[in-house]
Amino acid sequence: MPGQDDHLSNEVALNARLDETGVTFAAKSRAVAAFDRLVGSVLDIPAAHFERIAAKIRVKQRIGEQLEQARADLTLDGLAAEVLEDRARKKANAECIAVEALEALKRLPPPQSVNGETFEQPHADEPSKLDDDWMNQFVRYSEEITSENLQQLWGQVLANEIRSPGGYSKQTLRFIYELDSETAKLCEDFSKLRVGDHIPYTEDFSRGDLMYATIELRRMGLIEGVGGSQPTQNFALSNEGVAMIGGDTKALILKGRPGVHGTYSSLLLTRLGKQVMSLLAHTREEEALRELSKLIPKDGLEQILLGAIQSRRADFLTATPLYQVWSSHPPSGLGTQPT
Repeated sequence: MPGQDDHLSNEVALNARLDETGVTFAAKSRAVAAFDRLVGSVLDIPAAHFERIAAKIRVKQRIGEQLEQARADLTLDGLAAEVLEDRARKKANAECIAVEALEALKRLPPPQSVNGETFEQPHADEPSKLDDDWMNQFVRYSEEITSENLQQLWGQVLANEIRSPGGYSKQTLRFIYELDSETAKLCEDFSKLRVGDHIPYTEDFSRGDLMYATIELRRMGLIEGVGGSQPTQNFALSNEGVAMIGGDTKALILKGRPGVHGTYSSLLLTRLGKQVMSLLAHTREEEALRELSKLIPKDGLEQILLGAIQSRRADFLTATPLYQVWSSHPPSGLGTQPT
């Protein structure tokens, strides 16, 4: 049957595109199931990254033509016509987000590596499809997303969820859907200050506009630790005299006397806060880490370096030093903090 043939042809093409993303077999199964749930058997699969916009234009043109054909074939009263137009709009939005999700899957980093070998975090019960309730809510929201920027954001959400199920709760989906421009700007500003799952705390957070901003983020459930005693982050140097404080792609490498430990105050991101801010590009991570290096107690430390994270597994990091940000001695051959 033609419909079945189209579905099979589309699934073959989708599998071919998913092979290019490097996702695991289980993630590929989740992707196929998610796209089928989101858009059914029809998906305009872009042949290359630069065709993403063209693919979305073709989606809207095709659905527009289908809508006109339906109008010509059926005698519709005003209400039926409105329902049909609304369904066409929602379908176009959902398909555009599916196109964005497929491209976002290609942009995701490859599986992390240790000693040059790639690995995936083991999940004995890794599902072959996304949670039905989660997917139902995602589809409902996706059908209402019309702007280019938000479609890219929702495509990224689906791609990340396909790669690592459970990364975004239904609460997070609702928060993103209801996000207004003012709150988005606030989240973006604070995301630039974060180091991993926390924001190093300074006295600036206790006064002025920054204080009111932190109170607002706490009211929305994105952060903890506003007012009163602040949560602390701890570090301890190993027997080799090394400790690391990791961000997303960069880390501070602390060197000094073995056994030295210290703390600094922070604002903690909640589960919702971590999930929301993980969607925002951290364009100032190095600056945030350099600012953190100023807050770290220096007793027993000899050197603080900024490094690029090479691998991450559970709480274990490996990082390659890039440059020095602080030293109790004259600058070393690694060079000092860039100006």
